[in-house]
Amino acid sequence: MAKEKLSRSRELASKVIFAALQILSEMGGQAPGREVISQVEKRVILDDWAKATYEKLGYIRWQSMLHFFSIDCIKAGYLVKKKGTWYLTPEGESALMLSLLTKCRRLISAICSIDITPGFSD
Repeated sequence: MAKEKLSRSRELASKVIFAALQILSEMGGQAPGREVISQVEKRVILDDWAKATYEKLGYIRWQSMLHFFSIDCIKAGYLVKKKGTWYLTPEGESALMLSLLTKCRRLISAICSIDITPGFSD
């Protein structure tokens, strides 16, 4: 079964959310929201479309995506926001590690032209 390509918006959202969770992990699991946003902007390569401002609202697209999709992370129990500070939960840390492992498996598979699946043994 072929994977469906993410929409441009969802692809951007996944990049900025992943970066935000990584940043929180690197900062000991918590940081002021403004600092997280600032670090995401420095870390993620943003094209002109992502940096564009919504005409009617005046919000920057990538920042809107980060705020909007962070709600899903809160609902999933990965993130807590309280009084301007963002907290990465233990569940969020686990999800981040699982995501990193998945990316590593895909990279190794692509480089070596082999399928690496969990539980694989000789």
